[in-house]
Amino acid sequence: MAWATERKDVLSAFFCMLTLWAYYGYTRNKTVKGYALALVLYSLGLMSKPMVVTLPFILFLMDFWPLGRLGLRGKRPSAGGKPRSSVVSLVLEKLPFLGLALVCTLVVSFLHRAHPFVGFDERPLPLRIANALVSYVVYLRQTVWPVDLAVYYHFPESVPAWEVAGLLCSWPLFP
Repeated sequence: MAWATERKDVLSAFFCMLTLWAYYGYTRNKTVKGYALALVLYSLGLMSKPMVVTLPFILFLMDFWPLGRLGLRGKRPSAGGKPRSSVVSLVLEKLPFLGLALVCTLVVSFLHRAHPFVGFDERPLPLRIANALVSYVVYLRQTVWPVDLAVYYHFPESVPAWEVAGLLCSWPLFP
């Protein structure tokens, strides 16, 4: 059942890889259709998980290597015999991707303000530290003895002091 809770991660990775593939095809053929396909796939990745906003920077890194499209060492032809692009033209080429990233960022920011969720900043620091320490031990136990597994673990309102004390007393056992 764990795979069902991670579908947004799988979808975003899937669309991220497809966007990279479509962008590679666009750089080889320079067609509007290839560029539009890369933009559509990127927007689908953004809709699956907003973390994909970093993809335009990955595309720029791809231009540097492995595609060799940056003309940093003069205007020698790239590996395919085509002239290298300038940094300005490559940045301009990424503007629609950056625009989609900006729109996604603004929408997520607006939605977060309109419907805030309980964040870590609302929990006291000692409770967060105690929960983290106890959770490490619980997860190690569940790795060896997989019982009491759940899709979602609620953040506790309190952590029993004996659990934290027992963990701290046994600290030398855990390097």
